[in-house]
Order: sequence, then C-alpha cells, then structure tokens
Amino acid sequence: MKKYILIFLLFSVSVILYLSFPIRCAEHFVSIDDHTFMLDKKPFYPIALNYIVTMQGDDKGNIWASSFNGYNAGEKYQYTTKDSCMMQLKAEMDLIKEMGFNTLRIVRIGEEMLDEQTGNLSVAARVNNDHTNMFPLSDTSNYKKYAGALAELFDLADKAGLKIIFLVNVQPDVGTTEDHLVKLIKQFKDTPALMAYDLFNEPLYFDKKERDKKDVIAITKRWNHLLKMYAPHQLVTI
Repeated sequence: MKKYILIFLLFSVSVILYLSFPIRCAEHFVSIDDHTFMLDKKPFYPIALNYIVTMQGDDKGNIWASSFNGYNAGEKYQYTTKDSCMMQLKAEMDLIKEMGFNTLRIVRIGEEMLDEQTGNLSVAARVNNDHTNMFPLSDTSNYKKYAGALAELFDLADKAGLKIIFLVNVQPDVGTTEDHLVKLIKQFKDTPALMAYDLFNEPLYFDKKERDKKDVIAITKRWNHLLKMYAPHQLVTI
C-alpha cells in the first residue's frame, strides 16, 4: 500500500510541476547560436521592415489590429470593419513577403498610452474614422480584447511566413509597464512567430532621465532576466 501511495504522490508532483513549468519545444523559434541567427537548425538572416499597426474598433467595445491609417491618402483608414482590416493586413503581409522580407518590426500597437501621473496603460481604437475609444488595460476584459487582437495579428504574420520583432512600451521606473511586459511575454511565450521583443524605442531620445551607465546596465539586465525567465525561446533587443 505504501508503494502505491508513493507512486501516486510522485505522479501528482510531476503533474503539478508540468503545469507550473511546462516543457516547451524550441522548434520554429529563432535563436542565436555562435553569433548566428538559427531557425530549425539552419542559418536565418533577418531581412526586416518597420511596419506600423494600429487599432480600430466599434462602439460595441470590439477592437482589432489595423494597418496604419497614415499609409493612406488623407490619413484615413481605408477599411473600418474587422473582416476588411484582416484582409488588408493579410494582403500587405503577403506583399511584404513577396518583396523578399522575412521579418516585421511591428510598432505602435505595442506602445500603449501611459498616464505618467498614475502609471495606468491604455490602448486607443479609432471608430469609423470618426472618434477614438480608450481601453484601460487595468480592466481584465479590455486586456483580453487587446491580447486577442495581438494574437490575431501574430497569426497573420505567421501564415505569411514572417517573423516578428515586437516593439513594446516598457519604461524604467514605471512598474506598471514592467508588469504589463510580464503579462505579454507569459501570454505569447509559445508563439514561434514572435522572434523578439524590442523593449524601448530609441531610449537615447525618449528616456527623459539622465542615467549613469551602471543604472542602464542594471535596467537592461532586469528586463532581459524577465524575458529569459518567462519566455526563454524569444530574443530581446533594445
């Protein structure tokens, strides 16, 4: 009887450990080996294009990814329904792939709006080229909608055969941005299309505080540690 109890306990502990720390396969993730990008055991040379993606929505509270309105004449969205926006994104990504690129650096949609007084993060969604609705990400429902929109975007890139470098808005000394980063990397840790996170756009210009080199090293080490702890198969750049 003791033998069976021991076997049951070992099995239970194994299940708990697997659920808490699942074993993830690195297949289809871009890695760096001996100073070389590798993909599925073959050298991978990223040919990357900056690509701006923003958010649209409707007055029912739905939101989705959309090709940047600034790409169009008059800076108005050419399409304003989810289905049409998905078709436009797909067409543009297919074209980008046909032009010889294999990687997108996606900007804007991951750079959430920060209230510097409260530290709260929000995303903005344009409705019918008419008005903008705000979605505070502290609201669980809003965050799920935002994460869902990102998942659809990443899936489109993956189907087009493109890898993604994703620019996010994480800032030193603003804990809410780091908390948000952790939520994102946990959410998409098993997304091979997501090659890397770009953690700060041009900090030389946009980080307003003068910093000692030791502070910069400590900050980037902390951010890198977060990525390696929660998303070990994805890369980091800044």
